[in-house]
Amino acid sequence: MPKAIERSLTVAAKHWITPHLIRVTLTGEDLADFPQDSESANCKLLINNGAQGTVTRTYTVRSYRTAPQELDIDFFIHEAPGPASGWAAACSLGDTIRFKGPSSPKLVNTDSDWVLLAGDMSAMPALEANLERLPPDTKGIVVFEVVSAEDRREIAAPNDLEIRWVINPHPNTPNETLFEAVSAVAIPRGRVAVWIAGESGCIRRLRHYFRAEAGIERAHFYGSGYWQIGMSEDKHQISKRDETMAS
Repeated sequence: MPKAIERSLTVAAKHWITPHLIRVTLTGEDLADFPQDSESANCKLLINNGAQGTVTRTYTVRSYRTAPQELDIDFFIHEAPGPASGWAAACSLGDTIRFKGPSSPKLVNTDSDWVLLAGDMSAMPALEANLERLPPDTKGIVVFEVVSAEDRREIAAPNDLEIRWVINPHPNTPNETLFEAVSAVAIPRGRVAVWIAGESGCIRRLRHYFRAEAGIERAHFYGSGYWQIGMSEDKHQISKRDETMAS
């Protein structure tokens, strides 16, 4: 696997999308060779965390515009902000940050009759990027877990795709909110594709449900744990690697 390109980028704009989601727009000459159609791909932000030095945090490419070379990253601002979300909330225009990536986009399998997408606010950028790429005649359901009713908003999606919202005001506390909402969806007959992301404990349970109980084919299933309750990203990434090697 080729080494990820490191870039130095500058904050060009920032604004709050909802009470718990902020968008930071980055720009710079280092984006000249940035690949198009990278929406939903992972990237790495290298954050100066004071005495702890530089820490790396994983985020999603929300959108990229070749002219004028602008890259949008959405940050979920939760109860106890980490290094990256804290940086996003505090950064000012002209601030710089180092960036690595992107990886390949993570997209739902559209060779299907019906799709189910779901995730919490950490997965919202990837979910929205997926929805924007779906064929206009796509049928299915998307479930968004948000912290408050005020975090609900207009989402671009195919007309025949139903959007459902569930409220979870305390996502950092063990809960069943997203699992119950997603596992309650009636799966139709035919080729069904599933794309889910969010808190690792929930995704682990949903992975078992869809693969072992709902019978979703491996090629039509994507599930990723973006974070885990009670763990820093560093420990979470180690846990994910251990889980992958054991599976």
